[in-house]
Amino acid sequence: MRNAHQRGALCAHGELRNCLYQRQFRARRRHTTLVPPRGGAALPRRRWELSMSIDYEHKNVARAKILRKNATPQERKLWYCFLASYRPRFQRQKPIDCFIADFYCSEAKLIIEIDGSQHFSEEGAQRDLFRTEKLEKHGLQVVRFSNLQIDTEFQNVCAYIDIVVKEMLQPK
Repeated sequence: MRNAHQRGALCAHGELRNCLYQRQFRARRRHTTLVPPRGGAALPRRRWELSMSIDYEHKNVARAKILRKNATPQERKLWYCFLASYRPRFQRQKPIDCFIADFYCSEAKLIIEIDGSQHFSEEGAQRDLFRTEKLEKHGLQVVRFSNLQIDTEFQNVCAYIDIVVKEMLQPK
């Protein structure tokens, strides 16, 4: 026989609620933050409502998961040695519009791209220019580094990313 809590229990207001509903409600409350709007009191907002939402092609989600699993050594180095613990938060292989960004920070509206040798051909440079222009139309800044820069100048790359993020977060 199931106990009263499993069948349903009285909540604080005396209403009969099932256990699943209470767990879902508590989970939603944990992900709620107070965000003060301009010139007003703080209003509760859910965490997923706070991030900037940019349209993307859903077919790129599966491709992004594959790219995360098969990251280049330079992407892994930048992620695990710097960006994974960096605040504000970065995401790896983020679908944005019809592209997949190597690293994306929604708070700073910043995309970091790591370019391999294919990006230095004439055709690759044109594709990168087109991609950058299209992403900048969304209000994003794109910063590019070569694999060689990640391998040889890692501390300078990290310092530059830190400077750019702080600039982007400063009120204008």
